[in-house]
Amino acid sequence: MHTEALQTLGLLVKAGFEPDVVSYSSLLNAYGKSGELEKAHEVLDLMKGRSRRPNLVTFNSLIDAYAAAGRYQQARDLLHDMAEANVRPNTVTFCSLFTACARTGCPEKISELFLEAEWQEVRLNVNAYNAAIAAYLEGGMANKAMELFSLMEQERLQPDSVTYSILINAAGKLGNCTEARNFFNKMIEARISKVVEPCSALIDAYAKQVLGFRVLSRLRYSNVSLVRTGMFLFCYLLGFLTPLESKRSVEFCSRLPVIKVV
Repeated sequence: MHTEALQTLGLLVKAGFEPDVVSYSSLLNAYGKSGELEKAHEVLDLMKGRSRRPNLVTFNSLIDAYAAAGRYQQARDLLHDMAEANVRPNTVTFCSLFTACARTGCPEKISELFLEAEWQEVRLNVNAYNAAIAAYLEGGMANKAMELFSLMEQERLQPDSVTYSILINAAGKLGNCTEARNFFNKMIEARISKVVEPCSALIDAYAKQVLGFRVLSRLRYSNVSLVRTGMFLFCYLLGFLTPLESKRSVEFCSRLPVIKVV
């Protein structure tokens, strides 16, 4: 399909119709999403050759494609191309670059990107911070992730449910249920409305403490309504909890708002 699209583009040019930046960018994006990165880059080169100036959407599409493929350096190099084209990156650009760091396994590059964003006067939003925190955690640099979390608070940037889900998951993988619970409590105190993902992350952290007691057997003696909490369905799927963690899961789920189970 993408080959046909490129051929159609060629026919338009031969017929005297010059495609605009939107047409080129759409084709580049299609190649990028299908993983045909070399062809996507060819479209960028074709635009330059035909004096069609790539815009921010064009560059972000290609950077995102390289990031998804775990090719950090190629994604990073496009910042130079953007500078040559006098196109300023935005927070979406850096969000993709942080993702590239995670998938390429080079979290040490994140600090360089923050300096680049500062130099470019790009104010990063919560999505970019979430991507950077996740990249640090995936690369085993938990201290750096926590520094970013603290920086968000200093910058008065409100963490969202995704931020807390990432941190709770990381604590759970390290077997630190206390830290996971602290993050959850902090989220509740901040009155974050979307709690389903963080709730499941916390229950998953508890469920990793496996000592052979099924959640269902513990709940038979509980007066907590399954319809009320809904989230206990995750407990059933996740398997086992210790008696202590089962009790804590019951207590924590009883604090949740009513969740409709479909």
